[in-house]
Parts: sequence; C-alpha cells; structure tokens
Amino acid sequence: MLVTQTLNIDKDLSILAKKDFSISINGAGIERVFDVFANQNASIEGLILIEGNGTTGTAILNQGSLKLKNLQITSLAGGLSTSQILNEGSLVIDGNVLIKHP
Repeated sequence: MLVTQTLNIDKDLSILAKKDFSISINGAGIERVFDVFANQNASIEGLILIEGNGTTGTAILNQGSLKLKNLQITSLAGGLSTSQILNEGSLVIDGNVLIKHP
C-alpha cells in the first residue's frame, strides 16, 4: 500500500498483520510512515514498512508508548545517514525488528 501522507496515530491503536509479512506500507515520497503522538499507546506487528524520505524517523517517529513486534523496515536511502525509528517516548521491541538496507 502506497501512502501519500504520514499515518498519524493520535489515539490508542493496535495494528496486527499476518505473520507472513504479506502487508507492506510504502512511505516513498513522504517524510515518514507512522507518527505516534504523545500520550498515545500503539502496537505494530507483522508489517513491512518501506521508509519515507525524511532524515530522522523515516519509518516511525514515536512520542508516545510504542510496541513493535516482528516488523521489517526497508531503507531506501542506501546508507546509514538516516534514522528509521526516532524514539522520543517509550519503545518496546518484542520478537524481531529487521532493518534492511539495499
């Protein structure tokens, strides 16, 4: 799924996808894929995120409380000069979170 704007998480939310990584969200052309607002609880599981084109938090900016489980982030930048996850809140990683660079 190609998104045309950042997906703002401004209320408590859980996103649970199948464990076979069959759902991807492509943030090419936008700054980042997800923005978790302050004082919100979010859980994201089983997705492939294709990062946006910003310079910090190109996949996720977290200012709330976020749990990531079995997630794959694909970097389009080709280098390590950007951050895929910018955490300014509480972050828990359960299972695997794989960041792939070309």
